[in-house]
Amino acid sequence: MKLETESQRVLVSNQWWRFAERVTEAIQLGDRVFVIFDYMGFPQGRPAPNLRAYDLHQKLLWTAAHPVDRPAAAYVNFLSETSLVAWNFACFRCTLDEASGEIIEAQFTK
Repeated sequence: MKLETESQRVLVSNQWWRFAERVTEAIQLGDRVFVIFDYMGFPQGRPAPNLRAYDLHQKLLWTAAHPVDRPAAAYVNFLSETSLVAWNFACFRCTLDEASGEIIEAQFTK
């Protein structure tokens, strides 16, 4: 389920979660909240650690892996609201393991 976002906040169960980074998109799958942060807020020249998973108490569980180790590796948006699939700026459609953030499948799309 897609969640409402506003600048550095995400609305989860009628409660706003605040973050240091700007949020671009967030979804909830079961008891996990997945957040994509604006990659421009991270150091340039290396992959951005900008897709993170949280439990319902806002405890960080993991940061997603990237399909390539290039500066253009940053998550941009979710491609599904029923499973953890995200598009990576390096032109990969990534299916991620909800429990670990590891890539199950990375499909090059360009």
